[in-house]
Amino acid sequence: MKLETLIFDMDGVIIDSETLFDNADNAFFRRYGKIYDREKVALLLTGMHLTEGTALIKEKYDFPKDVETLATERQTLLEKEYLTHLNYITGFEIFYERVTSSGLKTCIATSSNDHLLQIAINKLKLDMKFGNNIFKASDVSNMSKPNPAIYLY
Repeated sequence: MKLETLIFDMDGVIIDSETLFDNADNAFFRRYGKIYDREKVALLLTGMHLTEGTALIKEKYDFPKDVETLATERQTLLEKEYLTHLNYITGFEIFYERVTSSGLKTCIATSSNDHLLQIAINKLKLDMKFGNNIFKASDVSNMSKPNPAIYLY
């Protein structure tokens, strides 16, 4: 079997966002007088769209307010982290050059919300590497992983 295209997830694969999510969620939990337990929360939210993950946090940790308001708060905290601390995963750029120089096509399939994705595109110039081949949760009715919709799209 000959590979033609390599599909990259974005968070934690291309961009080093795990710490940024931890910082933002720690601040979010503190804002409501709750303790952020990374081992439980991060595992619960990995791969989820921001709104879907926020709904799960609200339900599991009994957060007040509606999901939309809470998701906006989390997004604002994440935006600050992205704007000040976002970088590529160490070694990604070297790996990417090897992959593309071998002739493989590439794309991104991400559960990231559109706003945070746009910050990543602007800050790291992802469009210079992937062109229009950046596919996001909003392309598939905000279905997030583990649903395979984004990869099939």
